[in-house]
Amino acid sequence: DFRKVSKGFFSFFTSATHLTHTIHMAHPQPSENKTQKVLREVDEVKGIMHENIDKMLANHEKADLLVDKTEDMKVRADDFRKVSKKVKNQMWWRNMKLTIIIVVVVILVLVVILAPIIVTFSKK
Repeated sequence: DFRKVSKGFFSFFTSATHLTHTIHMAHPQPSENKTQKVLREVDEVKGIMHENIDKMLANHEKADLLVDKTEDMKVRADDFRKVSKKVKNQMWWRNMKLTIIIVVVVILVLVVILAPIIVTFSKK
C-alpha cells in the first residue's frame, strides 16, 4: 500500500531532520554563515512538512475507516428496516386475527342469548 510505504519513508526523513535540528540546537556554531542558516531553516520547514504529511495520512486512514463504518451502518439500517416491516406486518395480522375471533365470539354469545328470546316472543 502506498500510504504505508510513504509513511515509513517520510517518518525516516522526519526523524533524521529532527536529529539534525536537535544537534544544531544543542551545539550552535558561532560562525554559522548565511548558507548554513538557510539550510537549517529549510531542514526545519522540511521536518514540519513531513509531520504535516504524516498527520494528513493518519487523517486519511481515519476517514477511510469512517467510510467503511458508515457503509456498514447503512447496510445494517436497511436490514433493520426490512425486518421491522416484516415484524410489523406479522403483528398486524395477529392483531386482526384476534379481533376477528373476539367479534365472532361476541356474535355467537349474542346469538345464544338472543335466539331463545326471539324464538319465545315469536311464538306468542
